Amino acid sequence: MRRNYTAMVVDDEPLAREGIALLLADDPEVDLIATCADGRRAAPEIAVNRPDILFLDIQMPEKSGFAVLDDLEALGVTPPVVVFVTAYSDYAVQAFEQRALDYVLKPYRDTRFHEALARAKEQVRLRDGGSPSRRRLYLKDGSRTIFLAMDDIEWVEAADYCVQVHTAEKTYVIRETLTNMTHKLDPDLFLRIHRSTLVNVGRIEAVTPNGSGDYRVTLHGGHHLKMSRTRRAALAAHPAFRK
Repeated sequence: MRRNYTAMVVDDEPLAREGIALLLADDPEVDLIATCADGRRAAPEIAVNRPDILFLDIQMPEKSGFAVLDDLEALGVTPPVVVFVTAYSDYAVQAFEQRALDYVLKPYRDTRFHEALARAKEQVRLRDGGSPSRRRLYLKDGSRTIFLAMDDIEWVEAADYCVQVHTAEKTYVIRETLTNMTHKLDPDLFLRIHRSTLVNVGRIEAVTPNGSGDYRVTLHGGHHLKMSRTRRAALAAHPAFRK
């Protein structure tokens, strides 16, 4: 049987922290291991406590919830499953771009909170079990927001000031840099195989030398991609690569 899930709350409002703590106390599978009252101290405390689930406010003194996640990246800490709990509806797209699992608006009903908690527990179970991620990628395309399951994406390539996101059915052109896309995509699924190309490693069918020292990567759908010779070892070591 799985150990209890661990949770942490970061929110500058005492009543908000207490409210979440009371709701978490209703679930015998969850242990609240820490709380934090401001964004400045949050990342170091998350790094020490390593919770499974993080309930994170957005607007806080000194540092926002988004800045907290940036601080974790700078520390080299893999973020927990993140549920934003906030009074502001304007940041939803940015929250999901930061790989948040859920976005709960204050004031919320107990049922809405427990729904988010259930989803977070399920995501932790998927991580523990090594199951393929079904998290969605949220992309801004002009006035549209596009929602894609990450493991439906086959490869991503740079194109001038945009990227092309390829699925089996369609190609999306997004005004974004490849470096930013690298941070948004699940590293357990994707690898940068060339300065201009990211690939879903699970979609690779074959890797063959191309005669010039680099490699040709063939995907299950028949597409061919170029891989730099310096990336061959990283691909061989990737957990999703079927050697």
